[in-house]
Amino acid sequence: MVSATDDLRKRWDARLFRVKELADLHRPIASALHFYHLVLEFQAEISSRSKQAINPDIPLRTQIDVAAVVSEMPTLLSLSAQHGPESLHDAAHQWNSDGEQEWIRAVQSALDPARPPFAGPNDFFTRAC
Repeated sequence: MVSATDDLRKRWDARLFRVKELADLHRPIASALHFYHLVLEFQAEISSRSKQAINPDIPLRTQIDVAAVVSEMPTLLSLSAQHGPESLHDAAHQWNSDGEQEWIRAVQSALDPARPPFAGPNDFFTRAC
């Protein structure tokens, strides 16, 4: 019998393998796929440490621990500054300057269901964590 943890790890590994396949097939976008691979590894690591069970009867957004998300932000910002595209590189440096209180506000805002979606660095940082 496969444990839930093993099943989850297999799903992350399948995603990581697929990104490598795509990078080999699509050389012009290999650097973007490499960054995506790094983000997936980051997310898989966070997922493997999480012990919180998701309650399907409660909206997911209300179950997200803002403090836990914010605690992972320095790693994501470093990864983005070192390996991300220019727009994320620049935004990561700005976010580092903004500090933890601004990260908390941004994560809380991203979790607000009334907030319209925005496709930019702020959404990337809050959603990738």
